Amino acid sequence: ATSKALGCGHGACGACTVVVRFPGESHGQAVHACLTPLCAVHLCQVTTIEGLGSCRAPHALQRTLAENHGSQCGFCSPGFVMSIFGCSRNLQLSSPQPNSLNTD
Repeated sequence: ATSKALGCGHGACGACTVVVRFPGESHGQAVHACLTPLCAVHLCQVTTIEGLGSCRAPHALQRTLAENHGSQCGFCSPGFVMSIFGCSRNLQLSSPQPNSLNTD
C-alpha cells in the first residue's frame, strides 16, 4: 500500500482516500479525494498514502497489512490504510491509551 491509482471517480471504491486536518482541529478525517474539491482543503493538512511511509520504511499500518496478507489485488489497499489511519488517530486523540499500532 504505497501508491494510489485512478479509481472509480465517484467515491465508491475508496482507493483515493486521504486524511484531511482542517485548521484549528487536532484530528483529521478520511475523505475521498475524487469527491473533494481542491478549494475545500485550502489551508488544510492533507496526508496521502505516500505521506505515511515508503517501500523501504513503511508505516506500521502498511507493514501490518502486507505482513498479514490483508489485500487482494491491492487496488484499494491505500484507501484501507488511510481510513484506518484516520480512525486510529481520532481514537488516540479522543481517549489517549496505549496502542499497539503507533500511528505517529
